[in-house]
Amino acid sequence: MAASMLKMPSEMCLANLAGFFGTAQPFGRLAACARDLASDLQDSSGHLRVGSIVSTNLSSALEGLNHVGLRGLRVFSLDLSGTTQLSKQEIEQGIRQLAASLSKASSLQVFMLRLSCFDASMDRLRVGLSSWEALIRCLGELAKYDQLRSLHLSSINIKNSRAVQNVSMVGCSTAAQVCCKDSQQTAKLPAVFDSPRKLRRSATELTPGAGAASAAAPPQISFLDALAGLSSLEELVLTHDEIFGNTAEMLLPVLHKMKYLKRVDLTRNHIPKQVIQTLRMAVPQNVELCGDDLQTLFC
Repeated sequence: MAASMLKMPSEMCLANLAGFFGTAQPFGRLAACARDLASDLQDSSGHLRVGSIVSTNLSSALEGLNHVGLRGLRVFSLDLSGTTQLSKQEIEQGIRQLAASLSKASSLQVFMLRLSCFDASMDRLRVGLSSWEALIRCLGELAKYDQLRSLHLSSINIKNSRAVQNVSMVGCSTAAQVCCKDSQQTAKLPAVFDSPRKLRRSATELTPGAGAASAAAPPQISFLDALAGLSSLEELVLTHDEIFGNTAEMLLPVLHKMKYLKRVDLTRNHIPKQVIQTLRMAVPQNVELCGDDLQTLFC
C-alpha cells in the first residue's frame, strides 16, 4: 500500500491526507501502532484528546464521552431525529448521562441535541422530569465556563411550567452516579421507595434561623435562568419544542442578556403571529429571528 501511494502524484496525496487523518478508524490504527502518536493523543488523565463528538447514535455518543478528555471537548452534536428504535427509558437515561458528562466540558462551544418525535413504541416522545432537570443543571454548569457559542435543542417539550421550574443545582458527580445505576434494579424496588417518607418535625425542636436555612439550601435555577447565564451565546435554536406564546414572551428578557447573540430559531413551535411580531420588534436589530412563518398553530 505504501508503494502504491508513493506512485501517486503529490497533489493527490496532500488532498486526501486531511480526510484520512480526520477519520476515526485510520487515525486509531495509526495510534495503535505508534506509541509516540498514542501518547500525544492522550491527556494527563489518559483520555483521548478530541475536539468534537458528532453522532447520530446514542450509544456511540455516550461511549465517546466516557473516553475523551471533557475539558478539551469543544463540539458535541447528537442528532436522533432520524431514528425511532430507542425506547423512552433509553433516551431519558442517555440524556441524564450526557448531561452529567457535558457539565464538565469547560471548553464546550457547540451543544446540539435533537431528539426524535416518537420512541420505539411509536408513542409521542416527551422528556421526563428527571432528564429535564439534568439538562438544566448541565446548562447551568456550562454558563459558569462562559464558552458556549451555539445551543440547539430540538423536539424537547419546553412548556410554560417547564421553563420556570426551579431545579436544585446538586453536584454533577452525584447526578452521574445516579444515572449510571442499573435501571432494572431501580424498577425492582418496592413501591414504598418511590417517594421518600416525609418526617414531621418534633414539637420540641427549635426552629432554625433564616441564616441557617439559606446556608443549607442548595442554589436553584430554572431553564430561563440557565439561558440568561449563557451570556456568550451567539446562536440559540429551539425548534419543535412545543413553545407557546406565553413561554416565547418570557424569552425576551433572556435574549437581551445575550450581548453576542446573532441568530434565534424558533421554527415549528406554537407561537402566534402577534407574539412573533412582538419578538421581532423587541430583539436587537442585529439578531436574526427565524421561524416566524413556520409555526404549528391549532385552530
